[in-house]
Amino acid sequence: MPSKAKKELTPQQKKVQTALNWVLNVVCVLIILFALVLSVVSISQSTNSDNLPHLGKNYFLAVKTDSMSGTFEVGDMIVCKQYDGSTVLQVGQVITFRVIMGQTSYVNTHRIIEVIDGANGTHSYRTQGDHEASADTRLVGQSNIIATWGTPGVKGADGKWNSESYGKILKGVGKINNWLNDEEHMTASGKSIRYFLVIVLPLILLFVAYAAVLIYSLVKNKVAKAQEVAVNDLSEEEKARLAQEYLASQGISLPEQQQAPVEESAEESVEEANEEPTDAETPTEESSEEVQEEVAEDADKKDEE
Repeated sequence: MPSKAKKELTPQQKKVQTALNWVLNVVCVLIILFALVLSVVSISQSTNSDNLPHLGKNYFLAVKTDSMSGTFEVGDMIVCKQYDGSTVLQVGQVITFRVIMGQTSYVNTHRIIEVIDGANGTHSYRTQGDHEASADTRLVGQSNIIATWGTPGVKGADGKWNSESYGKILKGVGKINNWLNDEEHMTASGKSIRYFLVIVLPLILLFVAYAAVLIYSLVKNKVAKAQEVAVNDLSEEEKARLAQEYLASQGISLPEQQQAPVEESAEESVEEANEEPTDAETPTEESSEEVQEEVAEDADKKDEE
């Protein structure tokens, strides 16, 4: 006995299903882009001695401290331009530079507040964070400057630098990078685990999901083809019966004369076979009577002679 046919979706249900498919596709694309960006950032950090993520001549720096608060905040990501090493910078310019202290070094981003000319045409710079009350104790040599951010700013009467000089800021994007590279609070193995959770695991789950969808589609198409072949092998009566069962499962009723066309045709054939061939028998009887009349006429003629 054939299984009950699956009910078709209503127009409203089809709209909901389409919307859900779009949402899922967008989420998948975002996951891929997110993992791709983090992968590029991570790989690019290992290609320079300062361990800074970059793409071409652009550096993508996550803000880790509040020394420049008011201009950009902790957790933001600023996009800086690589410094060519020859241009004399001006007061008000925000720069990213190396700070070397004995055997250790780190990278800082502050604003130039003074340009100091040295011997042989060299220059050094005094810097200060926009949120700091005092200037940095160490001067920055020209060779230690890595990149610049925005253009030289102008300090207003309120003590703030004009925002028109700001460079590109990606709000909140640096939080992910700070979490992945939190060297102060985690070991190397902890860093690997975070990268696995944020990059590798989402891609694995996404791959599994798409593989499941692909397998489901292939199986569904195979079953549909098998059913189509099976239906084509049926007789016209069986096809008609299956059509009636499908319509009944959908709650569609047909008039009595259309419900069982196969049965009616069969009944008509039986009735025709059972009918007496009266028309065929009548001419046979008539022909025998004519023969008898002819014989009687011949006998009368002989008697008269």
